[in-house]
Amino acid sequence: SQLLAFTCQAQAVQSLPPGTYRLLDIVDNPTSGRTVIATTRSSLDSLLPNWTTATGTDVEQYVYDQKSPSVFYVYPVPPANHTLNLLVSQAPARIVITDFDTDTQVFSLDDLWLNPVINYMLFRAFSMDMETEATMQQAQSYLAMFANDLGLKWNVDQMFRQMLQGKVEG
Repeated sequence: SQLLAFTCQAQAVQSLPPGTYRLLDIVDNPTSGRTVIATTRSSLDSLLPNWTTATGTDVEQYVYDQKSPSVFYVYPVPPANHTLNLLVSQAPARIVITDFDTDTQVFSLDDLWLNPVINYMLFRAFSMDMETEATMQQAQSYLAMFANDLGLKWNVDQMFRQMLQGKVEG
C-alpha cells in the first residue's frame, strides 16, 4: 500500500491514476485535516437522492465498489484541484535490464516482498524446464514457498497440475 496525494475533478466520480490496482482508503482532506468516511451508494441514494450534484469545500464521504475498481465516488463534489490523501495499491515500476553484466536495479517494493518475489521468480525459472522430475519438484517447492510467504491458502498441487496442463498463464 502507498499513500498518494490525489487531485480531484469537480465531479462525483473520480478516476484512480494509471497503475493503481485498488483504492484501500481515503484518509483525509489534507488542507483542512477533515477525515473521509467510507459509505455505500445505497446509503447516499436513500438519504440524499441528489448527492452526485451537491457541492462542498471538503469531501466528507466516499463510495468504492470492487466491481469497478478504477473509479470511486465522493460526496460532496469538491472544487476542481481539491486534494485528497488516498491509500492505494499500485503496481511497482517495471524494471528493464539492458545489460545483465553491469545493470543494477533498485527493488521498488518494500523489503517485506523480497522473499515472495524471489520464490516466485525461482518457480517461474524452474517451470521453464519441466523435462525432469527434479525440476518439476523444485518448481513446485518454490511455488509452495511463495504461497506460504503470502499466507495464501490454496491447493498448490491443484495449481501445479493446471499449470502442467497449460491452463495457467503467468
